[in-house]
Amino acid sequence: MIYDIVVIGGGPAGSVFSRFIDSKYRVLLLDRRDYKNKDNKVIKCCGGLLAHEAQAALSGLGYSLSKDVLVSPQVFNVQVIDYDNNLKKKYYKNYLNFDREKFDNYLLSQRASYVELVKGALFIDYSEDENGIYTVIYRIGMDIKKVKTKMIVSAEGANSLIRKNLDRESKNDYIAIQRVYKMKKDFSYHMAIFDKNINNYYSWMVPKENELILGTILKRGKDSWDKFHRLEQRVKSEGIDLNDIIRDEGTFIKIPKWNEYFMGKDKIALIGEAAGLISASSSEGISYALISGYYLADSINKKGIKDGIRDYQKRTGNMRMKLNLKVLKGKLMYNSFIRKFIIMSGIFSNKDYIR
Repeated sequence: MIYDIVVIGGGPAGSVFSRFIDSKYRVLLLDRRDYKNKDNKVIKCCGGLLAHEAQAALSGLGYSLSKDVLVSPQVFNVQVIDYDNNLKKKYYKNYLNFDREKFDNYLLSQRASYVELVKGALFIDYSEDENGIYTVIYRIGMDIKKVKTKMIVSAEGANSLIRKNLDRESKNDYIAIQRVYKMKKDFSYHMAIFDKNINNYYSWMVPKENELILGTILKRGKDSWDKFHRLEQRVKSEGIDLNDIIRDEGTFIKIPKWNEYFMGKDKIALIGEAAGLISASSSEGISYALISGYYLADSINKKGIKDGIRDYQKRTGNMRMKLNLKVLKGKLMYNSFIRKFIIMSGIFSNKDYIR
């Protein structure tokens, strides 16, 4: 049997594609995670805040979140601590605090009924024969499986094996590290931390139910954990108890440079973070995952596989230009001199909302 499409990855991008792809296509979705199998439970390293762009994308695509996906506290203050400029400021932001595992599981459950799902499937490799048919190789436990398909959709995330194979210049120089602690007191804010002695990006702290998440993005290297421990000491100096550690999380993350996106080649298409669709200024990627997954499915539904991939590349042009502007925004935000004047000006601070 030959599938029309094999989707690799059941995160937001792959799930949305699998919801909107037409029933005329025979589709197989491979998801590495198995939410019911505790031995094969892959935790996504994510702060778990849904930005307004992602909220708008969910609404536009007809999704609604149940209260089970959202977690307390739902707070709308972000405390910015800029150690480079010795400044502190609180800002209003309308993030939704959510459980990433439940969120992904919900999106996966909304796939079309005719899309075949295999859970616990670890993608290994693929090949193409002389007739343009792909063989996708994956593993479940110790068993190696092979399937044939006319098209591959990579929704693997930032560490996409398919992109590494097709785009030899693609590099993932950054990792995201999170440590989760038992929360000892209630918090009425999230935290964004700037400290050039830790990274050239930002770090975050998010209260979530009875836990505190502290995370940062670092260049890959032997000193990554040393820098994270330095971040811990910074936060502890603010009077926050981080002594009761629950678990550590980590993942590769791609911070795109100008026009560093790869949408696909031949009959292989990339969506979400696999394509590099993530904000260089905030690392927000869920909105782009949702929209790119829909665009690809809709283009294939209207124009077929080959022409649909070309149409998808055109339709994402505005998205890529928007992300290029995020690259420029990041250069301003992570310049400590410019950031000082932005914070001191009080632009977007929550004092503007209280008269």
